[in-house]
Order: sequence, then structure tokens, then C-alpha cells
Amino acid sequence: MITLYITDVSDLELKSSLINRLTSERTEKLHRLKQISDKKLCLGAGLLLDDYVIKGKKSLYNISENGKPYFENGPYFSISHSGNFAVLAVSDNEIGCDIEKQTDRNFFELSKFVFHKNETELITQSDNVKDSFFTLWTKKEAFLKYSGIGFRRKTTEIDLSQDTFDENGIVYYFKHYNKDNCKICLCSAKNDFPENFVEVKY
Repeated sequence: MITLYITDVSDLELKSSLINRLTSERTEKLHRLKQISDKKLCLGAGLLLDDYVIKGKKSLYNISENGKPYFENGPYFSISHSGNFAVLAVSDNEIGCDIEKQTDRNFFELSKFVFHKNETELITQSDNVKDSFFTLWTKKEAFLKYSGIGFRRKTTEIDLSQDTFDENGIVYYFKHYNKDNCKICLCSAKNDFPENFVEVKY
């Protein structure tokens, strides 16, 4: 069972009472950030994590050698943020999640460095280049977060141009959601995605 939480951080206040709820790793990250908007995103993601995953069990929270946060015996989770939104996916199986604000950029130039040739072809032939780009971008990010390797792996060798992706005997499934001008993607080896996300207000 997967649950996807989302919070709008636009009006979130950087109060010490909220910051004190974060893990030490996330607190340090928040204080390193320069932009207020980035601090709010970091705080929003941390509050979701505290409410729906950690629940007071900070001592059991770990960071892998690749930088992926995890609990030794679950639950599994993935966090992401972009624009005004922070998201958290929680599952009883491994999960990857990504959100991206759909801004204008040089889609074709970026595609050469990030996407497999089949993915680039989909973007080139699309009637809506921006939507196709961010559909594939979030798909790739969600998969890489699932794997825990992130962009340490050569992304042009991963072909996610089909609805599912099969690698080493595992079939990966994906589901997309839209929120305002943001695209969200979940990646899981179990096709049991929620129909919609849960909105949380802080």
C-alpha cells in the first residue's frame, strides 16, 4: 500500500518549534540553505517525514552510503520538493518519488545528456514537448531514487520510454500526478499506486 502526501510550503513559517521536529541531518541541511524558499521546502519535507514516517522514532532513522534515508525494518519512503510543494511517498515496499516544477528550459539540449535515445525520440516527436520532458524526467528521478543510487548511474543507459521497465528480473511500474504546474511521479515494483495524493496543511 502506497500513500502520497503533499504540502504547499508557500505560507510555512520557519519557526523553531517546527524546525525542532526535524532530524539532525535535515536540520543541518536547512541551516546550510541560503534561500528562504529552499528552507521552506526542506522544512515542509521534514515535517511530512516526522508526521507520517518517523513518528518520534528518530533514533531508528539511518542514511545509506549513497545518501538515501531509510529505516532498518521499514516503512519505506521517498521525499522530493520543487516549486512550492514538498512530497512524501510512504510504502510497505521500496518506493521512489519525484516532483518537478514544469519550467521552460532547453528541452532538446538537456535530453542529450540525461535521456536514452528512445526517450529523446519520444520528446522530439511529442505534440507537447514540455509535458513529455517532465514526464520522463520525473520518471527517471523516481526510478533512481528507488534504486538509491541517484545520478551516480549513467542515465542515458536507462530506457524508460515504455510504460514499465524491466531490469534484473524486476518489473518497475510508474504513476504520474499533476499539482498546479508540477509533475509528480512514483516508482514501485508493485503496481498498487493510490488514485490521488493526500494534501497536508502546516
